Amino acid sequence: MLKAKPNLESRIRTLKRDWAIVYDMLSGKK
Repeated sequence: MLKAKPNLESRIRTLKRDWAIVYDMLSGKK
């Protein structure tokens, strides 16, 4: 897993963006 550090970084970046979208949707529903 440590070998795929650059890949992990890009994956975390996309994860953050996805979570931002999900969080936006949840916040907008309230």
